[in-house]
Amino acid sequence: MKNTIKKFICASLAFSLFLAVPSAFSANVGDKTGDVLSTDIVTYIEGVKVPSFNIAGRTAIVVENLNAMGLPFEVWYVDTTRTLSISEGKGGVRDYFHFADNESTAPIGTPIMDVLYTDIETFYQGKKLESFNIGGFTCVYVTDLASLYGRYTFNEDTRAVDIFRQKDEAMGEAFSKETSVKLPANESIISRGDTMVRWGSPQKSYLLKNDDGTYSTIEFSGGLNIEQYDSDFRHISSKKIKLDYPIFGGFLAGLEYNYVVCGQENQKDSDTLTVINISVFDKSFKKVKDIPIKNCRASVPFDASNVSLAENSNLLVLHTARSQYKEQNGTNPQTQLTVIVDKSSWTVVNTLDKFQPNHTSHALKGYADFDKNKIVTLNYSDANPVRGAFIHEMALDGKLLSTTSIFKVPGPASANCTGAMIGGFGVSGRSYITALSTIDHSLATDYSDTAIEGISSEERDIVILTTDKDSKETKNTPLTYYSGEGKTASVPYLVNLESGRFMVLWQRFDEKANTSKIFCYALLDKNGKLLGEAMAAEGYLSAHCQPVEIDGKVMWYTNTASGRIFYEIDLK
Repeated sequence: MKNTIKKFICASLAFSLFLAVPSAFSANVGDKTGDVLSTDIVTYIEGVKVPSFNIAGRTAIVVENLNAMGLPFEVWYVDTTRTLSISEGKGGVRDYFHFADNESTAPIGTPIMDVLYTDIETFYQGKKLESFNIGGFTCVYVTDLASLYGRYTFNEDTRAVDIFRQKDEAMGEAFSKETSVKLPANESIISRGDTMVRWGSPQKSYLLKNDDGTYSTIEFSGGLNIEQYDSDFRHISSKKIKLDYPIFGGFLAGLEYNYVVCGQENQKDSDTLTVINISVFDKSFKKVKDIPIKNCRASVPFDASNVSLAENSNLLVLHTARSQYKEQNGTNPQTQLTVIVDKSSWTVVNTLDKFQPNHTSHALKGYADFDKNKIVTLNYSDANPVRGAFIHEMALDGKLLSTTSIFKVPGPASANCTGAMIGGFGVSGRSYITALSTIDHSLATDYSDTAIEGISSEERDIVILTTDKDSKETKNTPLTYYSGEGKTASVPYLVNLESGRFMVLWQRFDEKANTSKIFCYALLDKNGKLLGEAMAAEGYLSAHCQPVEIDGKVMWYTNTASGRIFYEIDLK
């Protein structure tokens, strides 16, 4: 089934339905030339929501608001020349033009005030804009302003226009420390090929700080290799843990225990074979308990997906994917698998059937977390229940509470190429935050398992999705505008910070280079809004190590041909 909804449609296309444009049929200032109509389209400029409305079928905003709402503009009027000028500047915060409640909630297309003729001319940086008078204020069309100011997108799902200044990331700083100790590890810097992955895979590298002030790296390479470093990243010791099963799934440094997930194939589709095993270790890596997962209809565990682990004081959740038992048509359907473990008894408390309440097919990547008395999972799929990204809220026993689509991708169901991939998930007080990379889908003409038609290369941008927990509405905020500029971004990492804020990181690739020495990062508030500006620094992100916050710093490591490099960004 074709999904025809397009993301990142050029806003000029979205606003191309023109009605009769108001005309100056009278030279008398104040004569009515048309109607202001209510609209469901919202306008964001540099992430700030600006009141918008419909004039002659096009979205318009009030010029004076550009200065009044703290946006980077200055607006001034010269009475002798009857001109209103807009320039880039500091702006301010004061009262601004907005509709009365009964006007802003009127049905779409309802006339709510008059458009009046004005002899005042409006200019942006010296270039004239078509302008109108409503309620004694001057308004201009959003597309006209955006074409002079920067770049913009229109999100058909959320009916939102986003206008941003196109600029390169400012250069920032990141501390790096290289070690040359020989280690059983493979090179792990992100390559250009990693930016176009069609599905996830288990994370193989982890960094954590120990109670004694030392650091440990946990890395799967023929077993679980644990390396200890002092506070200056000097190598202290090595330890290797042999896994009970050959396929590594994931690791979690938990509240009280460390958890290691591994598994094995189940080609005979046996209900009694342990397909996934969760090993529980104390903090010195002495095994405490094994939790065998059987009878979960898994032929291949962790197939074409990652493994996400989350816990609270009572429960441990494992969220991944599986190839299920072979069906009569000879196929092994790939779906998600969510396992909920009661830590008081170390037993599975939810059903592991063919169709779980948060069923997903194909489950290309996913994350799990807790939100008070709920389990929340984020999934990315090429088919069902949504071709794109969606959130499931579940009760603590696994019962489904809600399903929310947050990002839709065009193309036929089950076509593996989607041109996008989620990279991180976070929970804040009012919102769910999702970081992803995506192409400009308005350029694509078709999608298959191996290619996307209509584009010469996958130039991906970083986008933050903020989903309101109550209304379930999602705001789509681009952080980059690489598409069409010869640049592309890797699948991003999202770091949940102790302050309730977030940091998103990505590798930036120029032209067609396979590797890049520039990574970028941006700080977000608890609602996913950009704080300051995105920064760039020299260095590499890892294809396998999720950055984490340690002592007020975002830290990670990557393996290169010459040695292991540790990175840190000071949040202060």
